[in-house]
Amino acid sequence: MRVASIIINYKTADLTAKVTTAFLPEMETVGPAHLFLVENDSQDGSAEKLRQHGASAGWGDRVTLIQSPRNGGFGYGINTGVQAALRRGDRPDYVFVLNSDAFVVPGSLHNLVAFMDAHPEVGIAGCPIADMDGVNRVSAFRFPTALSDFNIQAGNSLITKLFPRAIVSLPLSEVSHQADWIPGVAMLIRTEVFEQIGGFDEGFFLYFEELDFCRRALRAGWKSYCVVNAPITHIGSASTGLYGKKPTRMPGYWFDSRNRYFVKHHGTAYATLSDVAFASGVVLRRAKNLALGRSNEEERPHFLRDFVASSARHLLRGDRPEPDDCVIEGRATEAGADGKRLDRRSPEQMRLLEVLREDLKTHDGLLMEPGFWAVAAHRCGKRIGELRSPSLRTASEVAYKTASTAIDWVWGIRLPRQVKLGRRVRIWHYGCIVLEARSIGNDVHIRQCTTFGPLRGTDTSERALPIIEDGTDFGSGACVMGPVTVGRGSVVGANTLVVKDVPPGTSVLGVPARAIPQFGLPTRAVSK
Repeated sequence: MRVASIIINYKTADLTAKVTTAFLPEMETVGPAHLFLVENDSQDGSAEKLRQHGASAGWGDRVTLIQSPRNGGFGYGINTGVQAALRRGDRPDYVFVLNSDAFVVPGSLHNLVAFMDAHPEVGIAGCPIADMDGVNRVSAFRFPTALSDFNIQAGNSLITKLFPRAIVSLPLSEVSHQADWIPGVAMLIRTEVFEQIGGFDEGFFLYFEELDFCRRALRAGWKSYCVVNAPITHIGSASTGLYGKKPTRMPGYWFDSRNRYFVKHHGTAYATLSDVAFASGVVLRRAKNLALGRSNEEERPHFLRDFVASSARHLLRGDRPEPDDCVIEGRATEAGADGKRLDRRSPEQMRLLEVLREDLKTHDGLLMEPGFWAVAAHRCGKRIGELRSPSLRTASEVAYKTASTAIDWVWGIRLPRQVKLGRRVRIWHYGCIVLEARSIGNDVHIRQCTTFGPLRGTDTSERALPIIEDGTDFGSGACVMGPVTVGRGSVVGANTLVVKDVPPGTSVLGVPARAIPQFGLPTRAVSK
């Protein structure tokens, strides 16, 4: 499948049907594609209405209607659609998320796909957004900070001039350009991004989930771009009514999502500082309006009071988000047999120092273990893309390449940055270790002279590389060559050549590898 499209419906069945009918001809311009229409438990008969619309409009087998068991929010709905797409067996190259109140201009989806095909470093592509009157809206943004919160709420042009990076909205542009994050109104996302960082964090009910997703993608090395020749038209807040002509009271989930974002990515202290800056900006704006004889009619009812109350509640409760509930196949965290939470975050969802501490512990706390330094260099190399400063990014790139080359020359361990590396990977010993794999899972043990890579004389793209699943163990001299999968919990004996898939839980030995009774090399336990 080329593109799996996802539209979330919540109490807007008629509008969703109109958007779907208009979008289907555009979807078919990109090749094999399918639309997953997620009905997010509206409890107003929306599912039956959508079925009737589909039958009358001739959607046919191009659309799969999914009835969600609960309204878990926008991110939950997207994850539900992505799970359904991956279960079909025809893995899509891209996932296109479209709001139920957004209309895709003909040619836009085709242009998005073409842009992504031409720019493999881009993981998320967004669209220029215009309202129904044809007015272009800001469609690309910087990540918010305490200073930007103060600047936005204060509405002071002097602050804007002194601190231009405190402006969250990026200016409209006539060329495609990178952004920290792009709105969730319309997003084309590589399937590899979901596979690498997980899905949307379902801890965000609504709002800020796309900021969190783009930030985690950037941390994993994926850029976000606004593609100028792929416009859409957006009605806006059709499900929530939050941005109508008359200001309405801000719902509690907006404050909760904002707090979750800042605490998750900056910590409690910075989140508190940002809250103070936000409230101070509101107070300053009110004071300015009072001095100039202006009214505050455009402000939402009880806005400052609700914000302060929400901030105090989060601070007193000591809210600290659990590890992301955002994986595509199952939860990132869940209760184990002993009642404790099992941490299922990927390395990209963890802070760099946190995952490095875990890697050091995996290598028995031995700071001079060559395997630890090979893994550490790989982790650092993956994070270079999230650095904002071009000069710092360049310096870090030079440092990474120097370190990885030195590790290869001195200790003979080659671990390319392109490899998707799991947690608690232990590289025992050193020498003649080449790990060119598509992915290496969690709790994998690798010994000297192990080689992962493509078969000689064949395709050398990522598709030709092996996949190493969780809990596998490799004896010295093991070779895994070509587009094969070594299943979960398998053991590959010393000097074994693997050129065919190894089923989960199998021990193999020989040239070529053949299954033998389990001979019990100890492996680190992996949670099922």
